[in-house]
Parts: sequence; structure tokens; C-alpha cells
Amino acid sequence: MTYLEQKKIIFHNPIRQIDEFARFAEVAAQLKEHGDVLVDVGTLADRNWPMRPQHLSPWHDYADRSPSLHHFFPHPQVAEHLDTAWLQANQDLIKRKADILEQHGLKASIWAVEPFLLPESFFTAYPHLRGPRVDHPRRSSHDEFSLCTDHPETLDIYRQTCAQLKQHVPQLMALSLKGNDAGSAFCWAASGYPGRNGPRHCEHVRPGQRVGNFLSALHEGFKQSGDDPVIYYGGNMSHNEIYDVEHYMPENTHLHGMHSGCIKAGAKISSLYPIKGIYNPLEIIKTTAQFNQTSTHTLFMDFRSSYDRGGESTETVQHVVELVNTSLKNDAPNGTRAIHNALADWCSEQVGADQSEALFELLLQMDECFRLKNHSAPGFTTLYAAVSNRLMTRPFVFNPNLLNDDEESYFLPHVFNIFEEHARNDYIDIHGARLHGGTIVANDSNSSPAILGLFNKMASLGKNMQRIAPEHEALSTLGLSLRMWSSLMRSIYNFYQGQLIRYTHQQRIEEVDNNELIDPSNSNRNPVSQDLLHWNALMRDEIDNTAELIQLLKDGGLDHMVHAAEDRYQCTFVLGPDLIQNLESKIKITKDHWLDVEKYLVCPNV
Repeated sequence: MTYLEQKKIIFHNPIRQIDEFARFAEVAAQLKEHGDVLVDVGTLADRNWPMRPQHLSPWHDYADRSPSLHHFFPHPQVAEHLDTAWLQANQDLIKRKADILEQHGLKASIWAVEPFLLPESFFTAYPHLRGPRVDHPRRSSHDEFSLCTDHPETLDIYRQTCAQLKQHVPQLMALSLKGNDAGSAFCWAASGYPGRNGPRHCEHVRPGQRVGNFLSALHEGFKQSGDDPVIYYGGNMSHNEIYDVEHYMPENTHLHGMHSGCIKAGAKISSLYPIKGIYNPLEIIKTTAQFNQTSTHTLFMDFRSSYDRGGESTETVQHVVELVNTSLKNDAPNGTRAIHNALADWCSEQVGADQSEALFELLLQMDECFRLKNHSAPGFTTLYAAVSNRLMTRPFVFNPNLLNDDEESYFLPHVFNIFEEHARNDYIDIHGARLHGGTIVANDSNSSPAILGLFNKMASLGKNMQRIAPEHEALSTLGLSLRMWSSLMRSIYNFYQGQLIRYTHQQRIEEVDNNELIDPSNSNRNPVSQDLLHWNALMRDEIDNTAELIQLLKDGGLDHMVHAAEDRYQCTFVLGPDLIQNLESKIKITKDHWLDVEKYLVCPNV
């Protein structure tokens, strides 16, 4: 049996504090009896400050926490173009983490984005190695390029980089790579942000051959310094590319996400960012049921937010690990009835026989709510709407052009858009595309979309969770976090509906003299509209919703919301340190501009 086929449990939580990592490793070690336990050690010690351009470019916020193999023990040709102090900090952190794993008898893994961008100074010195452009044209004001992996010199750079990495971290036995995303791309990749691009000399190379040669070079480098780690490769690829890559995969390599050999459990911070503390026990039990199957070789224990911006608390990790451990010890039940019985037994262990049935029902309903949300409103994501478009903290106003500089200074610079007018005026222009509501009923004040009922239900489940288990820290946190997530989703819904109203009356907004009082008697010039009532209802709900979120944060929720500890770490994808103050500003500014809509629309009740 190869190491690829052996049972492995791989933990990932982007921890930068060494004491916290030591506690995390101790918790991970509890699963050693079920297979080799590996823990990711590849987190950057700090943001990639040298990568960031001086001028506004929010896409760089997207990529500046992405680790690359170049960021630890780079080839000399690369090292001379990277910041020495930053590299040293990354090296110190990874070696200290490796030492801790050694103490617990654990192996190491690394998640990285490859082939990652390099500074322009590198390509000035080595122009023949310039590969594809990798940044997002609509979200970046500064172009970036990665290496051309079809050049033999590039492959040699990666071989030596891997050899150095394995030499310094001998416990490294797994490498998870993501390509064509967040600062990386292969030449002529179909899913590259700027479109297929690269140097002419390699355009003819098959995508599978290109990726296969690259992965083979990594394996060759690792073998120079010891055992060859398993490589899990995934990323953004077209169906044709996936089919082609499969035929060129070297030994000891797995096309991640394409086969049943890999499964994932953990918390939901990646999909529900910036909320921490949410996990789905039913989902975890279902997942672990697959681990004992012969065809399953890897269980990824995921506790990281997208692109290493934050991670779960050790308390939540401990609770999830206990659940996984119990499930695996009980031979991981198969079948719906057995899985539900296992969940019922777990509920009884957590809260006792008197409350176990109530908790069991809450968890079943929570699982159903998440599935319904993913079906009815898949585009409503807290990362790409609530955070990177700042719908969570920005004021809900009919015409954002009426805001003064002070009123928009705390949110507008952090919106994921290089075009200020778009960032200011389009609430649902997110992540390079327009937000779609899925099956949500749009722009109808007489309807009550089912999605709102779902959000209300999730908030209610959270309240009941807190009542059932006030002394159970993890379950109480789960309840609190569910309520915060429901609040963010409600904000996304309000802004989505509000923007549809604004689209309808865009010409009116552009034509009206904002200093002129509206005359409701002049119905030809000043149209009566039910949209005004709908807008006012949305605005009022957003004010009340924000006030409730402030209280949740004051009641302990701030500890379970990823946000910057100091202002220099606030960016497009990380909320600022003054979160409650930002929300209070949102309410005040929204209230100050309550009557703005009446400059454009006339109430039908006249």
C-alpha cells in the first residue's frame, strides 16, 4: 500500500500564535488511533505586505495571505526579490510548528497556491520566465504575473525549493495545492481571471502535460531530501482540462475534489465567513461514515476561512474532534437511520436525556435550513456580500451620492471594486459579477419570500440552542453564531431588494435636483410608487436588524466574528477593529438619510 492509499487525517487552521498552535496540535493528536494525523504548518507569519502596491488595488487584499512554496525556503533566484525579514518570520514560524508536531508524533502538511505571482523585479531580471497574468482586471489596478512552468528553468527552481522545504520540515508528508486562483495561474489556463494568456512558446502544450510536468518536478525535489509527500492538486479548471490533467497525474498525486478518496469535515467558517463557531453535527457524522470505507484514504479537517484570513477557535475544534472521534470509534454508522441514531446518542451525551430530543430536532432543522439556503439563494454569501461589499456595515440609503466624505470614509475604501462610483452606487456588484437572488421573489412589497422565513427560522434555532445549553460552551456559541449569520444574510437580502428598486428608478435618481422639494401633486413629473413603501420597509428592517446584531456582538459575539485586531489589518476581506462603532454609524447615517427616497418617489397613500 502506498502512502497515498493509507488513512490520513489532515488538519488545517491558519494559526500564527505559537502557543495557540501547540494547543491545536494537542487536540488534533486525539485522532491518531484512526490514521496518520497531519497538521498544516504553512501559514504565513504576516500579510504579504511587500506584494501590495502603493495605490488602491483590492484584489491584492484577496491574495496577500495566500501561502506559496516560495514564501518559506525559496530558490536563490527568487529569494533576492522577496523581503528578507518577512521570509525569516515565515521560516521561523514553520520550523517552530514542525518542532511542536514532532513532540506529539504528528506529521506536517502544507496548503499552498501555485504557481504564485512573483514581484516584477524578478521578471525584469529573468524576462524569459514570465508566465501568465494572474490578477483580476476588474478588481486590480496593478498587473501581476506568475512563472511559466513550461520553461525547464522554472521547473528546476521548484525542484530546489521543494528540496529545501523538505530538508527544513522533514515531517512534511502532504502538500495541498490550489491553482488558477487568488494570485496563481498556469499559462493558458481557461479559468485565468484575465482569460487564457501566456507566452507564445508554450501555447501548444496540453494542459494535462503542463500540470503533470509541474507536479512531477515537485515530487522530484522532495525526493532529493527524504520521503515523497502526497500531493493533492485542485483548482479552477474547465471540464476538458480536468479530463486532460487526470491522464498526466504522476504517482503519489491525487486530483483533489474529483474522486471519492477524499472527504472533508470540520467547522463551517470557510462558507460562513466571518462567523466562527458554527458546525453541523449531522453533516460531520455523515462524512465520517465514509472514512472507514476502503476507497477513502484522506479526511480533511477544515477549520480555516477562505485563503487563510482567519481560523476557528480551539474550543470549537476540540468539540468537533470529540464528535469525530466518537463517530469513528463507533465504526461510523451507515444509512440514514443509523446516522440519526448516532446523532441522538451524541445529543444525549451533550445535554442529558431531558433535553436531548429537543437538541436533536434543532440540529436536524439546522441542517435542513443550510441545504435550503444553498438551493434557494446560492449567491448570497457572507464573504462576497456582507464583508467584501461591506453590506454588513455600510448605510442603507436610496442615493449614496448624497453621503458626504465623512459618512462613507469608514466603508467605501474597503469595497471590492477599483471603480469608486460602482463601489458607491451598486450594492450587488460583487466579486466581479452581479449578485443573483436565485429563487428569491424580487421587488414585491406584498410578498414574504420564503428565504426570509428561512433566515428567521435559523435565528430562532439559535435562540433555542442557547436556551437548551446555556452552560455548554460550544453549543451556546453555535446558537449565538447562527443568530449572527442570520443577521448578515438578512442584510444581504435587504440590500439586494433595495438595489432592484434603485435599478428601476435609476433614471429618476440621475435627473432629480436633490435640492428641490418634491411636489406630490405633480404626478406626471413625480410618479406615485409602491416602491417607496417597499423601500421604507426594507430600510426600517435593516436598522432594526443592525441594532440586534450590535447587541449580539456585545453579548459575546465579537469573539466569534473574524475581524482585525488593529486598523492596518483591515482590508476588503477583513472587517475592521471598530466593528460595533461601524454598525452604530450605519444606523445613524441611515436614519439621517431616511427621507432621501422622498426626493424621488411619492408615497401612494396621499
